[in-house]
Amino acid sequence: QERVQLTVGKNLTQRLTVKYELETDDAQRVQRAVSEYRLLENILASGFQDTAGNYGGELIFRVGFR
Repeated sequence: QERVQLTVGKNLTQRLTVKYELETDDAQRVQRAVSEYRLLENILASGFQDTAGNYGGELIFRVGFR
C-alpha cells in the first residue's frame, strides 16, 4: 500500500499559523485545514477540519531543541 502525505503552511503572525494537509493512499484522499494559535511560548491551541467529515482540536505542548 502506497501512501503520500503533503503539508504546506504559512505563519500569518507570530502567534497564528495555518496549514493545508493532503493525505492519500490506495483507497482515499483526505484534505485537512489546520490552524494553530500560540497561547504561550510552548503551548499551542490547534483545530482542524477535513474532507472526511472529521473535526477536532487539541492543546499542544511543544519543546524545541537546537
